[in-house]
Amino acid sequence: MPPRTGIPYTALSGGKGMITNITLENFKCFRKVEVNPRRITVFIGANGTGKSSVLQAMALLKQSIGSNVLIAQGNLVDLTNPQSIVTRQRAGSSTTQISFGGLENQPELPGINFDEEVQFIFVAKFLVSGTVNLTFGEIRFSLEDQPFLIEALESTDYFTVGIDFGGYGPTFNRTKEIARLVQYAGWSGESHPTTARGIVAVVDSPNSVLRKLRFVHSARGLVRSAYRLEDARVDDISLTHGLSQQEQQIATNLGYSRQMEGELSNLLKKVTGVGLRADTVPAQSVEVKSLTSQGAVNIVSEGFGTNALIPLFLQLISAEEGSTVMIEEPEIHLHPKAQAELASVLVEEAQAEDKQIIMTTHSEHILGRLLTLVAEKKLAADELAIYAFEKDEKGECTASQIEVLDDGRVRGGIKDFFEPHLEELNRYIQAQFSGLQPAE
Repeated sequence: MPPRTGIPYTALSGGKGMITNITLENFKCFRKVEVNPRRITVFIGANGTGKSSVLQAMALLKQSIGSNVLIAQGNLVDLTNPQSIVTRQRAGSSTTQISFGGLENQPELPGINFDEEVQFIFVAKFLVSGTVNLTFGEIRFSLEDQPFLIEALESTDYFTVGIDFGGYGPTFNRTKEIARLVQYAGWSGESHPTTARGIVAVVDSPNSVLRKLRFVHSARGLVRSAYRLEDARVDDISLTHGLSQQEQQIATNLGYSRQMEGELSNLLKKVTGVGLRADTVPAQSVEVKSLTSQGAVNIVSEGFGTNALIPLFLQLISAEEGSTVMIEEPEIHLHPKAQAELASVLVEEAQAEDKQIIMTTHSEHILGRLLTLVAEKKLAADELAIYAFEKDEKGECTASQIEVLDDGRVRGGIKDFFEPHLEELNRYIQAQFSGLQPAE
């Protein structure tokens, strides 16, 4: 059943808490861009073409959850001021729009049969100041095999809506909160507290999916030989208080959890061949060490490749099932072979833990390995989405999806991605032959 709001919706089978659509209008360099993420989604393109802007838009929504204003300076991204976000607002279109759609598990409650998953679309329009002007969208779910639709139309500014279960049921008020389309207002008729709990969880689906989202910034890694042990471990090591605080929390998490330390070490070995150990040292501190063939060495004394993977893998393994993990340039500081191995590890973890990965990359080796996995039938073609980003002479960014075939090929090729390597190789070969002297 197609949505009646006119908002695009793309189903993603087999997922829990997956984001299935992101659409931006008048946001930074975009007039309008739409992407439909899958299990693994890759954004490619030259620098400054808007790849990271899509991730930033979702991070902005997450750090603004519950607010009626877009928080430009927050714990995930810092864009200085709202005006830097809405530079594409034009005559006849005075608002910036960010929308996302997805799937979330139905709640499991005794005696109540919520079927399959919740499907939702959430749209927020913002004024130049960053204030929410309007939210709209829809939430679809089934209860006892009966389908229901909670819908907030763009044309309706305020409303109270109810769901009739035969003389009783919940009512909702519309809100302008980020990531909350409607708010549970009460129950009419006969009281059903357990059903009410389930309904509250259903209408909170956009909020729930966004809260589980993790963001891995391109600035990452440990730069000090030891870190003070914090009071407790946290699941999300995002840039809550800057890079220094993130580093300290990474070390703390490893110091408190041997299981996490072991899982992280195993993933690192698969990519760089180097394990990891976290030792508590005097003065309530943690020292993170690389386990090399020559023994344990402080992490800052080693190359930065393994080091930069630590925050990435910690976010990946600590995210709950059904989470979306957004990664800026996972290949940073890695050798080409390690980049390819990292792609394999990301796919394995996403499939095993039912997680979704959306990443930006400049790495031919990551993209090449993903296509190889499709060819080897280890990753289904419909689990991989590739978007190529470009910027025109006016500074406007666009993104187009590249079709991945079942044998790992891409229809029409990938512009300006693998070609530079082949051109450089051809240039090198020509230089070699041009220098040959004829035999006497």
